[in-house]
Amino acid sequence: MKRIFVLVVVFVVFGSAFCFAADSVELAANYIDSGNIFNKDGANWCADFIRAICDDLPVEGSRSAKAMWNQFRNKGLATKNPESGDLIFFWRESKNSWKGHVGIIEKTTSREIVTIEGNVRGRVVRRVYQKSNIPKLLGFGKI
Repeated sequence: MKRIFVLVVVFVVFGSAFCFAADSVELAANYIDSGNIFNKDGANWCADFIRAICDDLPVEGSRSAKAMWNQFRNKGLATKNPESGDLIFFWRESKNSWKGHVGIIEKTTSREIVTIEGNVRGRVVRRVYQKSNIPKLLGFGKI
């Protein structure tokens, strides 16, 4: 009897996490080709986009993509095996700069990672990266 109970609990925990990730990706896809509707102050808005589509980020919702990455890393939420719904983080200008960029992973294949990212030339866009060559990659954050 205990084994069945444990399996049910594990299924419910992982099932709800999967639903959250799927919902965030679906919501992100609805914004493709949209402009900045995520902040009114004209600041870079990739992190604002992520905060808008992810109801329950496991870290404090920073407006800085680089600060958000540091929070994921410091909480042990960085992963080398991203899945749909996880976040992808990039550096800008230099790896040591405070500037960064963030997107959500729509799907992965054996060779590619497909993302949805805000504030790319002023729009929300879908991008495809080869896993073997992702320019300026900082890492992946587990949702």
